Amino acid sequence: MNIRVIALDLEGTLISNAHSQIPRPGLRRFLESCKALVGRVVMFTTVDEPRFRRIASQLVKERRAPHWFAEIEYIARDGETKNLALIPECQAEEALLVDDYEIYVHPGQEAQWIKAPYFDAPYPADDKGLGITLNMIFEKVLPTRPLGQIQLAFAKMMDHFGHILPEDDVAQRRRGRIGDPEDGDYGYGDSVYYLFGQDDRGEYLDFYMLHRIAGDTHGRIREDGSYEGLDVISPFGPVRSSDPEEDARLRAKDQAEVNRIRSMLEAKGFPSCY
Repeated sequence: MNIRVIALDLEGTLISNAHSQIPRPGLRRFLESCKALVGRVVMFTTVDEPRFRRIASQLVKERRAPHWFAEIEYIARDGETKNLALIPECQAEEALLVDDYEIYVHPGQEAQWIKAPYFDAPYPADDKGLGITLNMIFEKVLPTRPLGQIQLAFAKMMDHFGHILPEDDVAQRRRGRIGDPEDGDYGYGDSVYYLFGQDDRGEYLDFYMLHRIAGDTHGRIREDGSYEGLDVISPFGPVRSSDPEEDARLRAKDQAEVNRIRSMLEAKGFPSCY
């Protein structure tokens, strides 16, 4: 059954606790990725709703969480566990519970539990827990979707940037673009252009990522999830020679290669930084 809802714990998963309220590294990107993945993200915490709302509003104010987090749907517990059947208009099998503590998993819903690594003191700034958790969510959600192995491989490659293929684009095999060239990672901008194709080996996704620090990445992901690196224009220019004739030959060879790659990218509708 397709996963339609992700239910999130708060303390020890997204933040330290309701007292110190230290946001976990990567929180905003994690929340945005969950939202992009399933659309419906709910809060399922032992922290009462008024207190949670205050915490959420502060996280949004500090830009540690996206704006919608302050108004996220809140699920009230009924008993000692977090029963996913309490989520309105959702069967338990259509939801995942992301929680660091097994005691809150409702009996019979163990298969719906994503065990988040516990965010514990001294709350390191290089904590990778949300990245690990997101990859576990990807493994649970994406393989059941159309071209699921392509979606999974792409999401894992792009997890640092928070990019996920829009489900409608995949279903309709529609080209598109993700990211913001004026913002993106570390404020230096990143965007990914992609299109779908098919050859004698089956369906594939071609993508081209532009990044002002990391440079361009051009690749193909096949329907079994395998990856092939494709040509990009080198930012370093041609090999130089102290011999004028050899130097001219190397420059001409490099320019021919640049023209070849640029023509290929233009045919796909992919821009290049170079």
